[in-house]
Amino acid sequence: MIKAITTGAFLALALVFNAAQADAATLDFEDVTASDTFGGGLFQISTDHPSNNPSIVNGNCASGSCLSVRANNQGGGETVTISRVGGGTFTVNSFWFQLLGNALNNTLRVTSPLIDYAQTDFPNNNGGQTVSVAGLFDNVTSISFQNINRGGLRIDDLNVTVPDIAPVPLPAAGWMLLAAIGGMAFWRRRATA
Repeated sequence: MIKAITTGAFLALALVFNAAQADAATLDFEDVTASDTFGGGLFQISTDHPSNNPSIVNGNCASGSCLSVRANNQGGGETVTISRVGGGTFTVNSFWFQLLGNALNNTLRVTSPLIDYAQTDFPNNNGGQTVSVAGLFDNVTSISFQNINRGGLRIDDLNVTVPDIAPVPLPAAGWMLLAAIGGMAFWRRRATA
């Protein structure tokens, strides 16, 4: 009997501690709402463009709709920022992008509050490519995309990892469960003795 209770306790603890794992997802821009949320309502988009509306387009995308980061004729361009709704962190593993337009030696700039990542000298209309940024944008609160030159920029298929949020700290719940099962085993053993 004690062996069965001990085995059950360890199985319950394994389930409790494994519940804190993060979920990986590929975010596209198919479900952007009028309030600029997407990814099942977990993420939001903001822009510094004068219209204050992010541009979601069809065409020149990895698949379906994608985020368009607009250029201007003076060089530089809009900055589009993606963050969690209500705050929180996430990890960006990779993303797809394509540079468009007449500018030569385009520069893609990707930033977060702590990292400034720039890739330079991409050719125009390169058909798009996926960039792995694993290890660079871990546990960030936001990520921003900007094309520094005059070409347009498309962003699609963000591969992100979002940590689960538990209402009760799981280590505390696990210890409480173990203590309760241990107490029941002790009580059962004492009652039979």
